Amino acid sequence: ALLHWPEPTEEASQSTPKAHPGKKQQRPAPSVLSAKTVDHIRALCRDSAGSRAVESIVSCAPQWWRPLFLRAFKDDLADMAAHPLANFVVQALLSTAPTPTAVQRVQEQLNPSLA
Repeated sequence: ALLHWPEPTEEASQSTPKAHPGKKQQRPAPSVLSAKTVDHIRALCRDSAGSRAVESIVSCAPQWWRPLFLRAFKDDLADMAAHPLANFVVQALLSTAPTPTAVQRVQEQLNPSLA
């Protein structure tokens, strides 16, 4: 499987609010990405249609997916920022950052290439 969905733990199920009747319950973001999945996501970012798709996903995804994106792009953000297509994904990560801390996490990976 490309994505590994964590099994709900007893602790997590106690801290997760109960869904309202008739409402769809949201699953947590996958905690583990296979190397193959990360390679596919990174390749998509460097393709014209793929870059737009990943940019849209990053822009529209719930904030609890953010750690997943940062893990997928870890150690590749500087190269992505310099790429003519992948840079749009980096811009989407920065423009949708919910907190200054989230922006700082992206900037920490970009800073070595800006020096």
